Amino acid sequence: MQHTIFLDSYNERQKTDLVGIVHVPTPPMGLYSKKHPLGTPIKPGSSVAVPNDPVNLQRALWVLRDLGLIEIRDSKPVEVSELDVIKNPGGIKIVPLEAAQAPRALDDVDFAAVQGNFAIFSGLKLTNAFALEKMTTPYINVLAVKKANANAEWAQDIVAGYKSPTFKTAIQADRFYDGFTLPDYMK
Repeated sequence: MQHTIFLDSYNERQKTDLVGIVHVPTPPMGLYSKKHPLGTPIKPGSSVAVPNDPVNLQRALWVLRDLGLIEIRDSKPVEVSELDVIKNPGGIKIVPLEAAQAPRALDDVDFAAVQGNFAIFSGLKLTNAFALEKMTTPYINVLAVKKANANAEWAQDIVAGYKSPTFKTAIQADRFYDGFTLPDYMK
């Protein structure tokens, strides 16, 4: 499972033909801190760890933008860098690092933009984030299969399982999924 932006880039780089067949519940990126209590303002000069890969860097910058901390130029997801920050009135210190290191970096920076999967599997709760990204469709994960298998009976059975009322009920009843972005068919 990956979001479509990554999947398209992967297909291009690896010369594969994977396609998404169904969107799945996806944990959004969140902004976390061990040094500042939840709900306190983000102060000028704060350091913020962000993923160093362009697609997830863009997502992190959008979280900071949506909080009114920075302004960024529009860029293609696979071409984003810290240089796309065009206004940073509070002097936020952007600290790029490998995305998987973000939860560990919380001891060293004021805040970290942590991808949802890394957050939940490192014990962070999505509901305790200072802010969660406003995920749009291309960033909601898809279950991917080879294009030739997209309409296979077994693949369509998987789609039906995800879209079933039983799956929806199970996801909504399990507190583990609090804060996840749900696909449109589950709303």
